[in-house]
Amino acid sequence: MHLHKHETGHVSPAQRRPLQACCGQWAVWRAIVEYKCAHDGNSPTLAEIMRRTGLSKTTVATHILKLTERGLVRRNENNQLEIKGVYSPPVVD
Repeated sequence: MHLHKHETGHVSPAQRRPLQACCGQWAVWRAIVEYKCAHDGNSPTLAEIMRRTGLSKTTVATHILKLTERGLVRRNENNQLEIKGVYSPPVVD
């Protein structure tokens, strides 16, 4: 994970801290991972993440933003959510 340093040269505590199982960010991250694995790498919609986590749209969007800032999630050129190393396409014979 790439850590961003503040102007003081210190890594922020939010970037050092791992995701906790009880954390809303963890729930959103896990929902994205599970969906991508079950749907050939396609990204879930906000509505799908809301359904899986029971969180509101605003809360899900906030957690995605925080996960992005921490480098755990990113948006690709098609605005789809990506999590490095989570999904590998099936091998075609």
